[in-house]
This record gives sequence, structure tokens and C-alpha cells, in this order.
Amino acid sequence: MTRDIDVDASGLASLSWLVPKLESWVIGNLRYSALPVLEKCIRDAFEYAIEKTDCVSLVVD
Repeated sequence: MTRDIDVDASGLASLSWLVPKLESWVIGNLRYSALPVLEKCIRDAFEYAIEKTDCVSLVVD
């Protein structure tokens, strides 16, 4: 897994120890809070598209 989240603590040297903890918290929060919501939206979109698509007409000329 790549980490695309950067926390910039420049100018806050006394809080630099907090950076790894903050990154872990943000990643964990996104994974366990936002990901299920995003997955549901994607699943609902696919189900809607499947209902509205006439697959037979796509295969038969």
C-alpha cells in the first residue's frame, strides 16, 4: 500500500513526534469510516447501471 498522505510539520518542530501518529490516524479513519461509504456508493451506481442497461441489445446486432 502506498501512502499518498503527507503531513507537513515545518515550523512546528516541537510537534514533529506527532506526525507519524497523525498520519496513522488519518489513514485509519479514512479506511474504516470513508471507505465503506465510498464502496456503497460505487456498488449502488453499478447496480443502477445494470438495471438500466439492456445487455441483450449490446450483444445482438
